[in-house]
Amino acid sequence: MENTAKRKKATRTLLAIVAIAVLALACVTGCSQNASSSASSSASAQGSSAGKPDGKPGGAPGGSGSSKANFGSAATEYSSDTKTTGETYTSTNADENAVRSTNGATVSLSDVTVTKSGDSSSSEDSDFYGLNAGILANDGTNLTVSGGTITTNSKGSNGVFAYGEGTTATVSDLTIRNSAGNSGGIEVAGGAALTANNLDIDTQGQSSAAIRSDRGGGTETVNGGTYTTHGTHSPAVYSTANVTVNDATLLAENCEGVVIEGENSVTLNNTTVTGNVNGSETQSGVVNNVMIYQSMSGDAKEGQANYEMNGGTFNATHGTLFYVTNTSAKVTLNGVNINNSGDSLMVIAGQSRWGKEGSNGGNLNFKAAKQVLSGDITVDSISTLTFDLTQASTYTGAINTSGQAGTVSVALEDGSTWTLTADSYVSELSGDTSGINLNGHTLYVNGQAWSK
Repeated sequence: MENTAKRKKATRTLLAIVAIAVLALACVTGCSQNASSSASSSASAQGSSAGKPDGKPGGAPGGSGSSKANFGSAATEYSSDTKTTGETYTSTNADENAVRSTNGATVSLSDVTVTKSGDSSSSEDSDFYGLNAGILANDGTNLTVSGGTITTNSKGSNGVFAYGEGTTATVSDLTIRNSAGNSGGIEVAGGAALTANNLDIDTQGQSSAAIRSDRGGGTETVNGGTYTTHGTHSPAVYSTANVTVNDATLLAENCEGVVIEGENSVTLNNTTVTGNVNGSETQSGVVNNVMIYQSMSGDAKEGQANYEMNGGTFNATHGTLFYVTNTSAKVTLNGVNINNSGDSLMVIAGQSRWGKEGSNGGNLNFKAAKQVLSGDITVDSISTLTFDLTQASTYTGAINTSGQAGTVSVALEDGSTWTLTADSYVSELSGDTSGINLNGHTLYVNGQAWSK
């Protein structure tokens, strides 16, 4: 009996040892998998951050952001219906809004003075959620701000930020001055809606678009005002949302005038936009004034982007007017006064920075109505262009002067003209071709010399 008991005790001891060994092995394997997953997530996030272009909110390194909305704290928070006049709001702490409207409240602030300092600890949380902004509206609130000033001198401090579906913000007659990096003027994300009336915005830092948006998009409507950026990678407008600007002045001193990412839009009505980027200030590899692309970072849904301009003036100081890469886009110009200092109208091409090489070209549907256009067009072998001249538009320039490359279809409506400045190569030609002036050059259509 004693020997039997000893054997049973030894057996129980052996089983316990085996169980402990199995648990230890499971823990080691699980921890290794978790560490591998964390490293993979971090590398992916850093990779997407590194792949962001000129003007991308959060374009400067800033980590992967929080897995859930991180709004930080607020020096002053209104969570119930409130109306104030002549108040001063100040924040000197990191990751803190000077004033926040939340909890579905209807909040009206008049003649405000907002001052914000104290850097954000996460540039992406500032981009995505409004962490560290001067004024933040979230959680289904209805915020109105009329008159006053907002001044920020800290990193990741947008002037006014609206976040989340059901959140609306209307801001009018404000002066916004931001001096640090990653600090835009007004921004929407997460499906919010923001209307801006007669704002005077001036940003100094890198990656600080005057009118900006980020993950989850939303709508921004801008009426009147002046919107100026001075920093590199800081366009006047960066859109991952639906942005409409009416009767305003947009000026980017060291960047593209407008950048659109993914299935989003920018519509400019009777607006003056100026881009001023040179080769040392662009990460895209192509000096341009309006860039339309897909970064694959997850910040913007894949699909057709739309850029529309009705009336107004488009000033292009350097490079090509339009650059389209790794996405599909539609561009419509209607009676726009274009001042193009360069000799390029558009470049539609892939490049190594975004997408999979060999399938990351651009696909552009371009329509001009009552337009005077000039400059060469380049379409690479993995890209396409549909180029429509309507309502007595005129184009002076050449297409793919080096030979046949991508698919290019040109159509001329009655009364529209194309004057060649060099030999050109297209895939298809249609419409009223009597408006084509070869001007001593040869036009090749699908490899064959064309003649009237």
